[in-house]
Amino acid sequence: MSGFEPLIPLAACAGAKAANKAVKEVTGKSIVSHCKSAAKGLRNIVLQKAVEKASKKAEEVLFNQEARAEFKRRLDSLEYLLDDVASNSAMVADPSVVAELEALCSVLKSAASARLDADGRSDALTAIDRHMNSLHLALAANTNKKIQNVEEKLDGVVDGVVEKVGQRLDGALDTIGANVDHKLEGAVKKIGANVEQKVDGAVDRIEQKVGDVEAKIGSDVDMISRRQEKQEQKLDETRGLLTQGLSVMLSFICRVDKGFEFIAALEKELPPGCEIANMFAEARGTRQVHRARVAVDDKASLDALRDRVVLKTEDDSLENAINKALQTTGGERISVNRGAFLESYEQTVMRFTKLTEHQREKLETVRREPVAVLLAHAGAGKTFFAIQRMAQVLSSDPRAMLLFVARNTALAFFVCKWLVYASQESVDRIVDRVHVLVAPFENGPRRVRVEAAGGRGGRSPCA
Repeated sequence: MSGFEPLIPLAACAGAKAANKAVKEVTGKSIVSHCKSAAKGLRNIVLQKAVEKASKKAEEVLFNQEARAEFKRRLDSLEYLLDDVASNSAMVADPSVVAELEALCSVLKSAASARLDADGRSDALTAIDRHMNSLHLALAANTNKKIQNVEEKLDGVVDGVVEKVGQRLDGALDTIGANVDHKLEGAVKKIGANVEQKVDGAVDRIEQKVGDVEAKIGSDVDMISRRQEKQEQKLDETRGLLTQGLSVMLSFICRVDKGFEFIAALEKELPPGCEIANMFAEARGTRQVHRARVAVDDKASLDALRDRVVLKTEDDSLENAINKALQTTGGERISVNRGAFLESYEQTVMRFTKLTEHQREKLETVRREPVAVLLAHAGAGKTFFAIQRMAQVLSSDPRAMLLFVARNTALAFFVCKWLVYASQESVDRIVDRVHVLVAPFENGPRRVRVEAAGGRGGRSPCA
């Protein structure tokens, strides 16, 4: 258990899994496909039939062009997210994700069957956004499982290398010792058989041979040590690439290789504080996959890049801007793999621990006040700021206890994990002093504990 799944009872997860299987056997479609169909049905009813049945004047009063465009944009974002979920087989098989999709499908069908006024459309969009946020967090939690699998494999490789080196060293020492014993026994026999005048010469030869053997032993040990150091260095470099902090991965899929034109367009459209660290491409059938590792200066730059990739409207998105710059149309258009980006984003965001000068000033102000309320726009770093304050409290007072309140369970556990990174202390020392209060709030606070998530080193906070 990673601790980031939505708050859904185990019985409900099991029921959702069985329901998903039954639906697929009867209709031949998964719950993701049913969600897509429900979203298209809602789009047709709200965006098309309302226009057909209402007069032009009534349409402007009840559902103006700006509101229709916003409704269409939100449904487009939902369909992109459903495509990302469908492409992740592990998530589709996750009972908690299936239950979330069941609830989303129910919301879409209810909205499609109702005659929605402006308030009804607003409520429907609010419900859809809530389920989309849960699915985004589920995508991020799935990333943690993949990282844990990679760490387990690396641990196995390290153990195998150490074991093989030890076996070879033991074998070399045994062989050298046997050779030394054999040569010494021969030398003793020769000394006993030769006359006294040859004893000095025999002893000299024995000492020379022993010196050669010792030199060979030292040379072999040095060579084995150098090889082991190189192997450990390579493993450290590999781990560094998997866990590097201030960069994020972008993947683009296209049918026509634009080469340097594509790189130039990407560099131009990246937000301030972001630049291409390295880039490589590979062919997959008729398509080209370009992967760019983008270095970021701070969290504000990372959030700006996230908004261009995931949250912006179609006209202002990074994908559309690059296609416009390259003048691509139809099958030549370049698309961004949003699911892969969100996985990389989740890994990177927890490694930011540096505050800006403004944030440091505000943190000192909050530290002096018994009660503080922090107001800022979305993406301004309120959660990051709160985590730094919590880490400060835990570090300064070993007896301090924390209560973190959030409506979303997955967000609360994400904050707990980020807090461990920010505190740079062991998981146990942090979570033993942290409690969370999540919906339904009447259940009261819950203490955070650590559970093994499978394999060596796989430990995550959960309630």
